[in-house]
Amino acid sequence: MRRAWWPVALVAVACGTAPEGYEDLGDGVHWRLIELGDGERTAQDEDSVHVALRITAAASPRTVLYAGAAWCAAIDLRGSAFDGALGRMHAGDRAHVIAPYGRIPWKALRAAPPASDDTARVLVDLVLEAVGAPAGHRQEHAPGPAADGRRAVQLYLGRGGAPWHRWGNSMFHYRIEGPARDTARVRHGDRVTIHYTGRRLVDSVLVDDPLLEGEGFSFRFGDRDQVVEGMEVAVSLLREGETGHFILPGEMAFGARGVPGAVAPYEPLLYTVRLVRVERADTSAR
Repeated sequence: MRRAWWPVALVAVACGTAPEGYEDLGDGVHWRLIELGDGERTAQDEDSVHVALRITAAASPRTVLYAGAAWCAAIDLRGSAFDGALGRMHAGDRAHVIAPYGRIPWKALRAAPPASDDTARVLVDLVLEAVGAPAGHRQEHAPGPAADGRRAVQLYLGRGGAPWHRWGNSMFHYRIEGPARDTARVRHGDRVTIHYTGRRLVDSVLVDDPLLEGEGFSFRFGDRDQVVEGMEVAVSLLREGETGHFILPGEMAFGARGVPGAVAPYEPLLYTVRLVRVERADTSAR
């Protein structure tokens, strides 16, 4: 149901008219209120706002250009694709915005813009999560990169598709497929061989792929500092022969340090892992 508006919107925009159910805000921007929040405040220029958004290409709604969240000074969003929409939204509201790519306020979002034609159309799923303190004090109330990373996971899960399972109370999610050759779980001390790739959750850019000439990556399960925490959890959920898809929240991936030039602090990652082989530890001496 949440994606039913896309085809209608695309046809209408292609024809140069306001999409059905959308209000024309001028300069090629259209908006539609999707969900009402329980807040009463609208943002004034002196306020800061916490926005969560997912931006996709209008011509291909499954092509994600950006997903994340940020605190911004409301005044920094004036004149952007979000100006008219935020003027009509209260804290907690959710809206869809159709606009030219060039109207997205990348600088205010503190995000690196993906390469695109400024006139290309984008679809924005926009949530006004909070209207906060005056802009000069917004850093005191900003949730920081860890919270932004968790929000990125929530936005990704909100896209629908195959169901994900949550691991405990964490933001770690997983799907497992394929037949298992051995149904016994991996135990401490077992030597495991895996094939895997790791991608940034937001834009699917490959950041981790150790596979060389068909050889896998091997390590002794349970030994410290061999793999990140999320990878160890992933292996614990797999049985030999199975493949899993795992969403690692930033705190279970590369944490506050990230990987310079590749992974931002607390950035969530999407790993695909196949448990190729398990060499069982000798427990006879225990």
